[in-house]
Amino acid sequence: MFEKKISLEDKDLFEKYIYNNNHKTSGLSFTSLFMWKDVNDIRYEIINDYLCIRALNYLTEEGDPQYFVFPPLPLHKYNLDTLYGTLKILEDIFNENNQKLTIKLAPEEYIDYFKKINMGNVIIKEDRENFDYAYLSDNLANLKGRKYQSKRNHLNYFYRTYSFQYKPLTKDLIEECILLNDNLIENKVFENNMAEELIFYERNAIKEALYNMDTLDFKGGVILVNDKVEAFTLGYKINPNMMVVHIEKANPSIRGLYQAINQQFVQNECYDVTYVNREEDMGLESLRRAKLSYRPDEMIKKFDIEFR
Repeated sequence: MFEKKISLEDKDLFEKYIYNNNHKTSGLSFTSLFMWKDVNDIRYEIINDYLCIRALNYLTEEGDPQYFVFPPLPLHKYNLDTLYGTLKILEDIFNENNQKLTIKLAPEEYIDYFKKINMGNVIIKEDRENFDYAYLSDNLANLKGRKYQSKRNHLNYFYRTYSFQYKPLTKDLIEECILLNDNLIENKVFENNMAEELIFYERNAIKEALYNMDTLDFKGGVILVNDKVEAFTLGYKINPNMMVVHIEKANPSIRGLYQAINQQFVQNECYDVTYVNREEDMGLESLRRAKLSYRPDEMIKKFDIEFR
């Protein structure tokens, strides 16, 4: 079981299941799964017509990597009988490897189904570190009102001080984006070991996304200052009403640049969606402060489900 690695050829298959469920969870997009497929050893099987995806979590409380599954995705609607049968098969697979079955990143709207499954002691708990931050695209595009005053101050400084150009991210700019990210890593001061580990995992994921951006249907943007790429971002429309921003990088020495790439991308690439999902904070305090500072309109909850 779980011999199938994700490839670009699986995009149509995965999106048939993902779009059918019309969820808002950033980690349950084909783009995210593909980006992290090698880092997290992501594999899949179709069991009872459910898409079952297994991954390796390196950042556990115990310190040892552990496998988990994403919530099984049905091709149509959840059926308690077939869901039960699918979970029992998954439980047997995990038991054979002396592990307990754990589901991570389960969207809130799925939780009632798992509560109704009679599989003994099921523990369901919120995973706050992986809540997604969702914002009204109009708010990010215009930054109106007192709550965005500090953002506008940084943004206005950038617009006054620098001559810049915003461009859609195209293949000819990929290597410059990779070089920028490598320079950011080289000069970054990490707040803890976990943050450092995450950044180096992310480096590989970013390369996967950039080199395959056209096939993956990413939308991207860059800001050039003095004809040099100083910021870039990549997003993907997870459902007709929401863009997920998977990647956003900028030169931190240029005041207002992060605010500028955020606003420019939303204005130019997110005009046809109501919400922009800027993913989770992974429990990193600096990232949490940054995401909260944009005043999210919704926190998209995710849950861990353990079968003991």
